[in-house]
Amino acid sequence: MIVLIGNTTFQSEWVRYEVELAQKFGCIIIPVWQANIERSDEVPKVINDRQEIRVERDSAEGYETAINKLLNRLGYATY
Repeated sequence: MIVLIGNTTFQSEWVRYEVELAQKFGCIIIPVWQANIERSDEVPKVINDRQEIRVERDSAEGYETAINKLLNRLGYATY
């Protein structure tokens, strides 16, 4: 499961429910954090405890780098 995390992600009951289901069924959870979003008490522990991918800058280049990291984590070699 890939969880894209922004300012309001965990205000959604559905997102929290889907994360709970993924954890319950032993799915791999990969959090991808938008630029400038910090961990907080609102973020479930299962997300805070994971190795993350972070968009370093809110730009096309920042998102491209994050996508390449995600693809590498999923086993797809990028340039």
